[in-house]
Amino acid sequence: IVDVCAKHGTWFDIGELAHVLAFVSSGGLKRTAEVEAEEHHRVSVAALSQPSPRTWEGVNLEAHPSPITWAEMAESVQAFVDWVRGHFRRL
Repeated sequence: IVDVCAKHGTWFDIGELAHVLAFVSSGGLKRTAEVEAEEHHRVSVAALSQPSPRTWEGVNLEAHPSPITWAEMAESVQAFVDWVRGHFRRL
């Protein structure tokens, strides 16, 4: 572990620089990048296999904490209408 300070920068304790250089020269950075890429891929695949909640405008429709009010519904409908108008103006 390398010591890092936002104010004073990075420094090494006795012998750490030699360990870091040996790690890098032995391919440690490449192996670490490969392991991280594999982990990222594994997490991405796992996330894709989970059913995603139905959402609209960032609201999770399946986990809404309470029934939607008429005012909220009107705002949502108005936002949808505005989106449709904007979309068709571009056509």
